[in-house]
Amino acid sequence: MKYSSMRGRVFMSLLALVLMIPMGVTAQSDAPFGIQVERQLADLVDDDGTVVGFIEYWNTRNNFIVRVVPDELLVQDVQVYVGLAEPPLKKDKLSPSKFPCKHAVDEPKPSSMAMCSIKDEYVHSWGGDQTRIISVHADLVALNVDGTEALRVDAWGAPDGAEAIGNGYKFETKFHHPRKGHFIDSPVGGLTYETPTNWGTTEESGGFDYFPGETVDLWVGTVYLGSALADQKISPLDIFMADINDPRVVNMARLLQSLDDDHSDGKINIRPVAVGCLDTAKANLGIEVDFSLEGDVEALILETLAMCEGNPESIVLEMVSAAEAQGNLEAGLNASGIFRKNVSKTEDWGETKQKLEVMPVYFPGMRSNGNPSLCYDENGDKLYDEGVDTLGVPYEEWRMPDPTTGESVVCDPRIEG
Repeated sequence: MKYSSMRGRVFMSLLALVLMIPMGVTAQSDAPFGIQVERQLADLVDDDGTVVGFIEYWNTRNNFIVRVVPDELLVQDVQVYVGLAEPPLKKDKLSPSKFPCKHAVDEPKPSSMAMCSIKDEYVHSWGGDQTRIISVHADLVALNVDGTEALRVDAWGAPDGAEAIGNGYKFETKFHHPRKGHFIDSPVGGLTYETPTNWGTTEESGGFDYFPGETVDLWVGTVYLGSALADQKISPLDIFMADINDPRVVNMARLLQSLDDDHSDGKINIRPVAVGCLDTAKANLGIEVDFSLEGDVEALILETLAMCEGNPESIVLEMVSAAEAQGNLEAGLNASGIFRKNVSKTEDWGETKQKLEVMPVYFPGMRSNGNPSLCYDENGDKLYDEGVDTLGVPYEEWRMPDPTTGESVVCDPRIEG
């Protein structure tokens, strides 16, 4: 049976990514290190092999996620099998009713997302082979004007290489272990984060899940903080690609620290009640937060504190000054080991900016047999005396012939004299 290629469906896929839940999903860049993980696309086909839409599928730390998007029909139910063994059969046909992961909607929708636990239900661990057998079935319907069902279609996910079994399909995919990143001012818990494959709330340690090459977007309530290339540790410096003296960095640190429910434990814990106060304050002021505007940030903090007076959890928020916020941020970055970037090109960088000192180190050149590597000139005379230069020629001194200057005397310790 032939499967339709994904060519000609690119526009639909991109449109779906824009409309996707959760919001803000973006394309990924190339991963500098590690395995890049993307949402996999596959055809959605009916029992006759006709393409009727597409599916996306990927894994997070705890879930295997499938998103079903028909072309014209609506999604009623989705059933997913994930496992090491073969999917359940009934009379040599796949039996979706026996699939352990099911997602039903109250009313048919243009798309539907099923989240299947791989932590509890499938007793998943990250050691060994991560290849899993998958089967995805969806009940699609068309409705009459009065809302009654006019048509029902069985549809199956069928990526390239899927194996037909009776009326359906199964395929294999490999799970990938997400990495753990941390957002640091001090560690900030309670932020909303989102990558193309993972989303949620940062842990008490500031932790969030990501795959290499992804960009992470961050919010506190409805206040958008910005985005950065996800990494083991990121901070406001990475969001603005600036140093610790940048006003935007300081203002963001000031807002986050002012939302902390406990100013004495070396962490920033932003509780839901504080987020609610912040969102109310933002709505009252009618502003979109611009971290380059110190006055707007200060007004937002003051209004948030006012909205949180007498809150049911009795948390007490405190206004943090710009100088205090910068000092706390610097202490947090030092404690976390984050290098404070200096992107300044001004003449005073050596006196007032953070900088990295580099000490030159010379390593001796040795041949593969362990003998010192020495150099010879055009006449075969040694440039380095083996009786004195017992460690060989430092790599710093290696020189190749330079055709632009006509230099023929070289120091190439790889060549015997």
